[in-house]
Amino acid sequence: MIITLTLNTALDKTLVMDELNVGKVNRVKSIRRDAGGKGLLVSKTLSALGSESVALGIVGGSIGQFILSQLDELGIANDLVEVNMETRTNLKIIDNKNGTYTEINEPGVPLHNMVIEEVFYTLQSHVRQGDSVVLAGSLPEGCRENIYADMITHCKAEGAKVYLDTEGEPLRLGIEKKPFMIKPNKFELASLCSCDPEDDIALLAEAKRLVKTGIEYVLLSLGALGAIFVSKNFTLRARGLNVPVVGRSGAGDAMTAAMVMAMEKELPPEECLRFAVASASAKIMVAGTQPPEIETVEELLPKVVITDMKGL
Repeated sequence: MIITLTLNTALDKTLVMDELNVGKVNRVKSIRRDAGGKGLLVSKTLSALGSESVALGIVGGSIGQFILSQLDELGIANDLVEVNMETRTNLKIIDNKNGTYTEINEPGVPLHNMVIEEVFYTLQSHVRQGDSVVLAGSLPEGCRENIYADMITHCKAEGAKVYLDTEGEPLRLGIEKKPFMIKPNKFELASLCSCDPEDDIALLAEAKRLVKTGIEYVLLSLGALGAIFVSKNFTLRARGLNVPVVGRSGAGDAMTAAMVMAMEKELPPEECLRFAVASASAKIMVAGTQPPEIETVEELLPKVVITDMKGL
């Protein structure tokens, strides 16, 4: 079973405007509302691509009820802890005239440590040997930064594979516990080694260093440029695809979901990476943070070019 965990869930509200005029009154052309938070986006993508998961996390208030309702409508199993405080809202603003995409993300309300530990207990009650556990997203305000590290330790002890997608100190502390795979973007990886995020050689060196420390895989997402997939046995590069961009948010989560799904099926590394990049590309072709369409993913798969970088 694939288990996703989102400590900082959100309502993703996408506003489409003809033009965004800063400092002036703006009229919204259309609005889209989606259940958000990185782990939930992974679960939504898995469902769209034909795989099951259990979504864990925290929700609260009327927004929390909307999220629960959407997950139920999508047929996604969930066991989320409910609190009295309102779940945050993240705004995504699309400016059609200027072709810009602006995100305004709330930090999330501070939560009592007992709530965080209740989520940890819920995770412990679900995880079993052979499971794949996706720990994804930022932490709520005030949450201890080693929570992912402790979750990794527990899941590994139960015989589960842990996929970690976060940033900053939670990422650094999580890496120390050697998850099965991490999926940083170039900025998140650059922060670990204090290098320029545009320095491909330094980023690749850091990814290779991490797998030598005991992490099985590093999946480095490069946005429009594609992704690099690294293990002790291979270094693969997938070029990005030129597709029409409708909604950028959630592409990395679609990539994570597809990679987990492919690795669960034990596909060859090249096919895992191909599926991940095709899914991320398909995601940006749809609005808001809705998942990619499986038909689009299948259409894009043969267009993903994989290069062996082992000699670099």
